[in-house]
Amino acid sequence: MLTHKALAGMVRDVLGVSKGQSLADGYSVTDVINHAGRWLTASHQWAWLSKAVTTLNYVSGLEYISLPADFRSIGAVTITNGLVHQAHMTTMDVIVRYRTQTVGDLNDRWLAVSYRPGTEGGVVPVLEVYPTPSAAQTAALTLYYSADWTELTEDGYATVPAFMEPLVIEAARQYALGLAAEGGVDTYARMDALKQSQFFMSFRRRDGQVQNQLGPLLHTAGNQTGSSPEAPFSGPIPNPS
Repeated sequence: MLTHKALAGMVRDVLGVSKGQSLADGYSVTDVINHAGRWLTASHQWAWLSKAVTTLNYVSGLEYISLPADFRSIGAVTITNGLVHQAHMTTMDVIVRYRTQTVGDLNDRWLAVSYRPGTEGGVVPVLEVYPTPSAAQTAALTLYYSADWTELTEDGYATVPAFMEPLVIEAARQYALGLAAEGGVDTYARMDALKQSQFFMSFRRRDGQVQNQLGPLLHTAGNQTGSSPEAPFSGPIPNPS
């Protein structure tokens, strides 16, 4: 388990600062670690950032749904209880246009990610919904998503798989060295060099080995009836009549 204490000690050694000392204008060692972590999660579509399914609630009269705090991107979203009605991902311009007129089956939902002001400043991603829910509903939608870096606090630890810990350490070190312009090489150049390195590529390969088998293709003639939850739609193609 990679703790904040261990990471902070390495960053302080690189920057030559003592515990509790700010770097500039309140910028702390914890900020360095978290900025390096954000860079790392944005640098590749890591399989380990794919989260388990979660559910989202409707709030009566609210035209958007709050997304998980560590949300990065949507993998899939469906209406939790319903085989007939569907959730359709679309764009914000379509959502805005639909809100000015009645469109389609109102039991279906049209969804798009947008950004709204957060409660603690800045902006946060939300899921816009059309039509606006007329009643509260728990677990109305089921969401599969990829996560972002989980902010590290002074008494916490890095929420990463054990195999990723060496790369987290190196990312934090290189980010700190770049801030100090060690050897005349800035942060951008250091992080770019790290991403192109064989060291980084070895973690990409390890991450890609999490699941080597994806199963048979659905909706093909090769599927056998009963082989999947979608079996009625993926069985053998009958002969022409």
